[in-house]
Amino acid sequence: MKHLVLILGLSLGFSAWSWAQDTVTNINSKTGQIEVSKKPSFGEEDMEEAMTIFRERCTRCHGSKGNGRGKLASNLSPRPTDLTNPYWFQSTNPKKLKKVILGGGGAIGKSILMPANPDLRNKPKVVAALIQYITQLAPRKSN
Repeated sequence: MKHLVLILGLSLGFSAWSWAQDTVTNINSKTGQIEVSKKPSFGEEDMEEAMTIFRERCTRCHGSKGNGRGKLASNLSPRPTDLTNPYWFQSTNPKKLKKVILGGGGAIGKSILMPANPDLRNKPKVVAALIQYITQLAPRKSN
């Protein structure tokens, strides 16, 4: 049933991460098979903390809308990622987002100017909520 919901969601352009809070779904790029794994579920308090973290830490560069136009963005090279770009969204996944959130840009071969957030390592539910929040910023490409 979950796979049917995922396929329907993808065909309608919805996020594969938003249809079920307790699972992460990816499509294996080599096999084309749908992969479902558990992730930490999170509550309202975790989402509130995640949104506060985004507002306090991320908006300086990524902007309040996530479009990469924060107050510091014009001084950075390379420019911060536009998290609202549907093509960026298609090129990422929850594992990669977790790695960059915790380890900074250098952890995924991007700009070392994006700082790490090691204080979030012991807050998996907040990280999961932050990933959910970030993925909600990009509009979905309609077919």
